[in-house]
Amino acid sequence: MIADFAVLPSEIKIATGSNWELDGIDLAARDEPTRFIITVQALREGWDCPNAYVLCTLAEQRASTAVEQMLGRIMRLPKAKRKVDERLNCAYAFAATTSFADAARALAEGLVANGFEKIEAKALIRGPATLPNVFDPAKRQSDAVAGDFDLTPIARVVADVTAGRVTLDPQTRRFSAVSLNRADVGTLQMTVPAMLADTLAAFVGQFDAVPEPVAAPKVAPFRVALLAVRNGKQLEIFDQSHFLDTPWALETCEAAAIIQRFAAPVADDREAVIDIRDTGRIGVGYVERLHAELALSVDDRDWPYPKLVRWLDQRLASVKGQDVTQASAQAFIKAGLNALMDKGGYGLADLRRHRFRLVDPFARLISEYREARATDAFETVLFGDLVKFDTSPALSVIFDPDNYHPIDFYEGRTSFPKHIRPDMVGRMDNDEEEKCALAIELHPKVDFWIRNIPRLPSSFRLRVSNQWFYPDFVAKLNDGGALVVEYKGKGTEGPADKTDQKEAVGKKWASVTGNRFVMAKDRDYDAVARALA
Repeated sequence: MIADFAVLPSEIKIATGSNWELDGIDLAARDEPTRFIITVQALREGWDCPNAYVLCTLAEQRASTAVEQMLGRIMRLPKAKRKVDERLNCAYAFAATTSFADAARALAEGLVANGFEKIEAKALIRGPATLPNVFDPAKRQSDAVAGDFDLTPIARVVADVTAGRVTLDPQTRRFSAVSLNRADVGTLQMTVPAMLADTLAAFVGQFDAVPEPVAAPKVAPFRVALLAVRNGKQLEIFDQSHFLDTPWALETCEAAAIIQRFAAPVADDREAVIDIRDTGRIGVGYVERLHAELALSVDDRDWPYPKLVRWLDQRLASVKGQDVTQASAQAFIKAGLNALMDKGGYGLADLRRHRFRLVDPFARLISEYREARATDAFETVLFGDLVKFDTSPALSVIFDPDNYHPIDFYEGRTSFPKHIRPDMVGRMDNDEEEKCALAIELHPKVDFWIRNIPRLPSSFRLRVSNQWFYPDFVAKLNDGGALVVEYKGKGTEGPADKTDQKEAVGKKWASVTGNRFVMAKDRDYDAVARALA
């Protein structure tokens, strides 16, 4: 932002983790220079910026709860007054998404959850003429709360304590929800003021009886060995260091392939900027022409070839990683630029002008080479005899019911008494995973089981070529062994080679440790029974 768009450093603040630059700053003050705030998790943790009228999230947003959190930050506008220019009467949220329909649906649901009527939400979302199934017809409402006192503060608390699952509309004065779980009921009963208790009780009574939580079984922590590699007299958890040598000689890869991944933009008649000129005539300037004109305004005389190479190298720092030296990366970039000039027909001036557009093709090409390298190396080690796989109780994960804390909870109606914590089962991604869990629950050889939580150091994991793999379920068997289950529904398998890698490393772990692994696919819940036969 500073180097490429001339934003003043004083206008940018970082607000993430320990680097919180907003302490002691009054963001509502008119003379406060801050214009841009960059965060990672602050919005999810409930942080409010009183003057945030424009918010851009770069993460894929499809879940309605995530969009609700985002919308909540820009809909609380202090001292807001209607402006003559209608554009200033709006707050703007920009969400990255591969599906506009999904994003629009989530935005609409988020607006309703934040207190807007359904008809208002439909009017506020710009999208296709029809969005089928945007609203859930099964949502139930309470009677209106009596009185004329302001419900806005209470409505905010209700939405916060239930993560948007229950709402209280200050205008209609009604509670609404699609379903209620026992935790929400208990939280609301403790949170809602006494003057709303009768309305809340009648509202809760509209739903089916909420079952009592199943008492947690008295189970001892159990240990599941990880896949390890013997290095001399030591055992090490199998990870990327055992199949990828460093540093990586990136310059040995075919950089000329950049020609197939980069193409200078062409004017598109479907995208235009309308400009009312001084003469009163309407001029149409295509976006790409505008980009070119803006590029020409930058002084290119200070952009010789070596500077372009260094600039691209800096832009690609996060992609090339720690295992590629600067010399190797710059040699690869030079080879790619030379190919574009010698074989692609581009001049140095063209490459300078399109330098921002060059970053992504180079990044994708490097990532493709990295992925192919990692896959080949992983398979060579896993199926060969270059390393000695082994196991040890010292290199294990321990599942302790007292330390099991899912980030999101299962909210379905099925009881799972054999889960290590029946009162707080981790969330299932869909009903097919729920049925797979039930197949584990009902098998007589299963003593108890756990919904494995991804990306926690206390969770069971196996290494594949490009990431850690966290299987969905881990079970302790009656004979003391372990069963690890990964479920893949049809259409959710991801790339076939990645699914194959997961299954291969799971079977390797099973053969080394003497346990069992199963990859259940496309509603084949009997795969659990076959693995335990």
